[in-house]
Amino acid sequence: MYIHPSADVQSETIGEGTNIWQFCVVLPNAKIGLNCNIGSHCFIENDVIIGDRVTVKCGVQLWDGLRVEDDVFIGPNVTFTNDQWPKSKKPPTQFLKTIVKRGAAIGGGATILPGVTIGEWAMIGAGAVVTRSVPVRAIVVGNPARIVGKMAGGDESKNLPQILKARRVQGKTLMFHDADSSDAAFILSLRTDDRKSMYLTQTPPDLSRQIEWLDEYASKIDQTYFIIKSLAGEQLGTVRLYDPRVENFSFCWGSWILKESAPMSAAIESALMVYAYAIDHLGFRQAHFDVRKGNESVWRFHERFGAERTGETHQDYLYKIMPEKIAAARERYKKFLPKPIIVET
Repeated sequence: MYIHPSADVQSETIGEGTNIWQFCVVLPNAKIGLNCNIGSHCFIENDVIIGDRVTVKCGVQLWDGLRVEDDVFIGPNVTFTNDQWPKSKKPPTQFLKTIVKRGAAIGGGATILPGVTIGEWAMIGAGAVVTRSVPVRAIVVGNPARIVGKMAGGDESKNLPQILKARRVQGKTLMFHDADSSDAAFILSLRTDDRKSMYLTQTPPDLSRQIEWLDEYASKIDQTYFIIKSLAGEQLGTVRLYDPRVENFSFCWGSWILKESAPMSAAIESALMVYAYAIDHLGFRQAHFDVRKGNESVWRFHERFGAERTGETHQDYLYKIMPEKIAAARERYKKFLPKPIIVET
């Protein structure tokens, strides 16, 4: 995650891999997902939820009541509204909800009136004034916006493997189980530990907020958050799989934390289990991830596994690991995971 020094970001609910650029303002209760890009001079109000992999170009204001799902593109100077009959100093008791569904794209300078839903994979032309809801895959232009066509085919990710949740994944000495609200205290203890939290997105020491996040996670798709345990049931750490990409059938993994008392072999075995689950069970081919530059032991671990550094941001090194490197690492460290994993869905 990168936040430009000139940005005023008051929210602590910002996903990993998200960039927020110059002169943005993000109010405390806003929620922004993973791997988003928020261009300069944007304003994001409190009751706003932004999904994963969303692009918001420069000069956009996102007002209370707006819900933006995953993989949405919002062009420069798009105008959202939330009050049909605005009056100074007389706000409504409740703002209308505006929903931008997964994969939709909004061209620069478009105006979106309050209370509408823009359907999945719809395309809003530059400068359009959207006065009513837009169907799935519709192309609309003009003032008021009219349907002039339809986006072709099924969505571009139809052949992409999904990151499905599993109730339990068993390895040689470890198992993963799908995280739920009963794990909140353990997760919070890891993410607020002075040493462990040095290279993580900051987490407030608030158990109720951690429980709320896990309750929301339970309804999310295309990600899984595992608790790493010994076969005897001792909680040892966490790991998360997310951000599936069409290009090369790649997945991202992170939030990989092991407590100090975990066995020395737990790092290698849990990494092998991640690759076994994603490749053998889900059908992915390779992986991508980022590691804080200061977290040298972790990025050196990934490099020993065969990961290739592809770039960097202000805070992170960016990596990918190719199929042949994953296969070689699985063979090289086979003694840590000699048999196929057992998956219970």
